Amino acid sequence: MYAPTPPAVRPRVVGFFKIYALVLGLVYLLAAGLLYLLSQGQNEQTQAVPSAVRYARVGLITLCTALSLTFLAVPALPRRPWVWGYGLACIVLGMTSFVVIPLALPLLLFWVKPETKAYFVASPPAEAAPLTPGA
Repeated sequence: MYAPTPPAVRPRVVGFFKIYALVLGLVYLLAAGLLYLLSQGQNEQTQAVPSAVRYARVGLITLCTALSLTFLAVPALPRRPWVWGYGLACIVLGMTSFVVIPLALPLLLFWVKPETKAYFVASPPAEAAPLTPGA
């Protein structure tokens, strides 16, 4: 018979990580919105905008939107082993900003602890059915 592994106690760092991801996701979403509004205002004021400036605007808006979706997806993710790696990547990605390093560094130190990784690895398989003899 299949006996699911008991769920590990959720470490406190998981809750802090979800808050961290939501805050960064909202910051990136706000940045994308502001960049879009600024680009629309500048289009009305100037007659000819160089193509390099247009490409930079589109690139920055796309980057901010992609980063916001990356971080805002965190609370909806299941408890699976790959989510631990996804979280690690999100924390390291946030460390590219000097403003976020004071938050991300302690979060990283607690995220790499064995009990945090065990919390994600200890989840039972999604479609595990009991074994029946003779099947």
